[in-house]
Amino acid sequence: MAFEGVTGSGKSHLLTELASLGQAAGLRVVAVEALELNLKQVYSAMHMVLAVAMGLQACKSCSARELALQEKLQGLVEESSYCLLNVPFVVKFPLSEKVSKMSGAQRTTELGLVFKKLLQKIVEDELVLFVIDNAHYIDSASWAVMSHVLRDVPLFVVMGFAPARYGRQRLCEAAADIMKLQQTTHVHLGELKASAVVQKACRELGVVSVPRALETFLMQRSYGIPYYCEELLSDLKRHDMLLFHLLRKGEKMEDKWESLFTSVTEASPAAASWSSSAGKDRRVCTIRPDVNLQSIVLPSTLKGIALAEVDSMKPSERMVLKCAAVIGPTFTTELLLRLLPRWTRTKMNKALNVLVRGNILKWLNAGKVPEGSSVPTKGPASSLEEESGAQKRCLGETEKTARLQSGVLTFCAPLLREAAYELWPKGQRVAMHRKCAAFLERQAHKCQCCGGGDFVAFHRLALGSAREAESWDDRASERCSSSWEASLLRKEELKRDELRATPGTAKALQKEKSFLEETFRAAEQFLARTERVATVPSKAKGTPGAACACECRAIVDLVLVPLAHHHMAMGNDGRALYYLLECAAAYLHVSDNYLAFTNLKKAEVVRSSAAEKADVLACFEEATFLSLKGEVCYNMGCMELAKKTLRKALSLLKRKLPLTSAGVVFQFLLEKSERASHRKNKESSLHQEAGRERLPWLFRQSHCLSLLRQLFSLEGTSSGRRLSRLAALMKVNTAEESEDASHILLSYMEYARCCQDLGCQEEWLQYGRAAIQLSSDVELFGGGVLKAAKFAQALSHLNLSLGNLPLSVDVGYRAKSLWMELEKPDLDCEVLATLFAALFLQMRYPECEEVLRRLEKQVAAEHSIIGQAYFFSCCLDLLLYAGWEYKSFEECRSFVEQNEANHILSSHNSILLGLYSSLALWFGRLGQWAEFQKPFEKAKRLLKRADASVLATQACSRLLECYTLVLRNDIERSSARARESRSRALRLVEEVFARCSTSPVFYPRAYHLKAYVFCMLGNKDQSLLCLRQGLQACEANGNLLEKTWLEMSAERWFTGKGPVGDLWLETAPRFPQLKQAKPEVCSCRYLLKLPARPSEDALPGV
Repeated sequence: MAFEGVTGSGKSHLLTELASLGQAAGLRVVAVEALELNLKQVYSAMHMVLAVAMGLQACKSCSARELALQEKLQGLVEESSYCLLNVPFVVKFPLSEKVSKMSGAQRTTELGLVFKKLLQKIVEDELVLFVIDNAHYIDSASWAVMSHVLRDVPLFVVMGFAPARYGRQRLCEAAADIMKLQQTTHVHLGELKASAVVQKACRELGVVSVPRALETFLMQRSYGIPYYCEELLSDLKRHDMLLFHLLRKGEKMEDKWESLFTSVTEASPAAASWSSSAGKDRRVCTIRPDVNLQSIVLPSTLKGIALAEVDSMKPSERMVLKCAAVIGPTFTTELLLRLLPRWTRTKMNKALNVLVRGNILKWLNAGKVPEGSSVPTKGPASSLEEESGAQKRCLGETEKTARLQSGVLTFCAPLLREAAYELWPKGQRVAMHRKCAAFLERQAHKCQCCGGGDFVAFHRLALGSAREAESWDDRASERCSSSWEASLLRKEELKRDELRATPGTAKALQKEKSFLEETFRAAEQFLARTERVATVPSKAKGTPGAACACECRAIVDLVLVPLAHHHMAMGNDGRALYYLLECAAAYLHVSDNYLAFTNLKKAEVVRSSAAEKADVLACFEEATFLSLKGEVCYNMGCMELAKKTLRKALSLLKRKLPLTSAGVVFQFLLEKSERASHRKNKESSLHQEAGRERLPWLFRQSHCLSLLRQLFSLEGTSSGRRLSRLAALMKVNTAEESEDASHILLSYMEYARCCQDLGCQEEWLQYGRAAIQLSSDVELFGGGVLKAAKFAQALSHLNLSLGNLPLSVDVGYRAKSLWMELEKPDLDCEVLATLFAALFLQMRYPECEEVLRRLEKQVAAEHSIIGQAYFFSCCLDLLLYAGWEYKSFEECRSFVEQNEANHILSSHNSILLGLYSSLALWFGRLGQWAEFQKPFEKAKRLLKRADASVLATQACSRLLECYTLVLRNDIERSSARARESRSRALRLVEEVFARCSTSPVFYPRAYHLKAYVFCMLGNKDQSLLCLRQGLQACEANGNLLEKTWLEMSAERWFTGKGPVGDLWLETAPRFPQLKQAKPEVCSCRYLLKLPARPSEDALPGV
């Protein structure tokens, strides 16, 4: 049994445990540890093993060793060969004539035969377990002896060896042969996973919880190696950097910024035993507030291990490693070449190849950094091609040709990077950091696909002094303001007068019809324009029709993070804070909340350092820090902390939201008044340079207002709705003040969406029409694919809510492709959910399956709880309304029950309302009223806080069907609650119709259920009228799903024909798989049957 692993991976510990188990089982254990010098001595490892096995180490004199050897050798070898053992075992047998005549090679061969016979005799005499540590230091001659014995004699050997790394000889041929034997078990000890590291930390510290920051620190510094984890934890405890406190049973972790990403693990044996001994109390661990884990120096034990390996390198490889260590954990060959003093690319490539072969560095895949990236990624074009075929076969890396190398490398062993970094004198280190920063600042901007510019919009323009602003790269500053200046040129073309126009006297239905036609035309224009863009040569690729892939992840990893590191190392707190904020904004841009959080934690340290130095922090930087902090809190479900932080940020940006209801009303009227418009127009007419200086403030204000609008809309209270509407209107005014056309367009779409969610039909139509009209004048791709993707997403959702199902699908597919290029998983989930809804209503089942498969893969990769909620909601729709299964009902139910307490999911009322109403509807249809009650009551409570959004309206229609099933059940049982059930059902019918004023796509469902209620109550005429109106709405929208269901209900209720039994009830709970679905198959539907025994008391005229 061979355990292979790097130093510290636990080989020696495993060997010790196995030796103890062997002794307990009655085996004789022979344990040895090979040393590096054994490699150069023939049979040195074998004579060590035999000496221990024969007990020679206990013999204090030469004569005692001779007696022990004679006892073992008697009858095994000739006495004339005894003298061959003089040197290995330090004995003095007489030199025989036979041996004296042998050459050196003959003596070596004969000695090998003697060792083989001795080893065979020892194994035959008793059961022996051989334990060999550091087996990679065994000489080839000893391997050859063991290879022969293992083939002939049953022998149990346990060994541990390290993989062939830099400066270490690979296993010889005999050793390789042993590893290939059928009876050999080869176990590779890899690095621990993050969950195992957390468990180990909990066990070592005796706690049940460790902060996420500590988990990340251990993973980054230890690389998952157990011994390194232990040393790092010991060092932290030794320097009192960790705090411990008791967490009583039932007590929850506080909703604090510091504990936002706390990982709680109770699977650790030590934690479990401690918890049981402590009764109701549990111990948790936190990091001391003034400790920055990223700046902690390596413990001396780990530093010694790393330095020993660095010292064993050649000077050229050591110099490459030292320069790369200054750049950071990941680096480009272009920047590395600039740091190496008077080196050629060929020389650098040669040294890099040696380090890659030694598993110290590794090339990142071409997929890690997109091809054609604006980040300098020119790699060694011929470094691997120049190697000989024999070298390539030895390395097993024939597939890693120069064509696949991206020019980006990363450290395999972070400890080596830190040790190499500390070898630089401080003065040289600072100079190299300055050189790196100067090179990287040219690439510190968004990719072209996302429109370029800073990740914090117009961040460079917010610098305090003109001299400091001039010191930045001029071209980057031009990129920041180019889109704004282009918007100024189109200022006269924007038609905003229609937005401010007062509503006419036409009826709401005519307005809605007009809006529907305008939306239809806008969607077709958008599809035509984006189709043309797809055929334009890509700047990044240089080929027609090439996709524009987002490169922002590569930019933040290879440019922004190193820039922050370089400026922190130089002691430049102002620039360091700037780039840390850019890093946080960039990670939020690519949907990575945790890395945004870690960079904001670093920014907090820099802020504290600046405060200690009495440096004045710019107001805009402080506001940006708070706004990014609030955004992370919002994404992680800490809504109260997010609102508090964002309000403070908005106040620093010289905009405030009122705290009282009267203040909200007054502020709303002020924002809509002509005076506010006049003030805005006056400010926008200022000098162009003054306008440029306002841009960072306006865009940051707009971002804060957008987040606050979403936060207030989730409250589900009247005050929250008013504040949400006010924040959306303030964003519109802020966008208009910025005079950025695409910004104005998106703010109009957001305000229209807000009014739709609040049920304000007039303003929804007004601002929606304004956005649609403006879209034809805005160059969507002038700001990159990102803005076009946002508009496509909004347009797809708008068409869905209006009932333009085919166009919603077409625009949804376009939005999906744009988000896939941009790699925005969270937003991609919402687009896929909208696309599924439109496809599902048209019964396009094969496409539904494709979208669900994509959504499932997306949420599994990103662990998005909201994405999972969308996914299971879609699966429940399939089960309830089409009789097809993608995921079983039990899987959907399990997801809801396991995650209903999740703070992120629980803050989204509309999604939870949809999930609970679906569960209740399932149980109600099956007549399982005991199971029905719990989700039904939860859905009713959530309905009180629900808005008028598309999701909430859809969920409300499901809940209405639940009410109709309750009414039918009460009528059949002649229950005294029948009148009350009737009143509740009729009230909810009216509420659903009110919600449908801003979500017309659900009119067919509402008419269907209203017809069902009327039919149960005996009003056949009204029921028939509702069915006709529902069918007309289906014809207009292309809603095939509801149309077929309406036709089945009409046939069953009024002709007595139709299916004899209910196939849905007969098939439940297991339905056919979705992949078998065909659009024409629609018989597996739940039939809304009339009460079997109607009660006269429950059927008054309506």
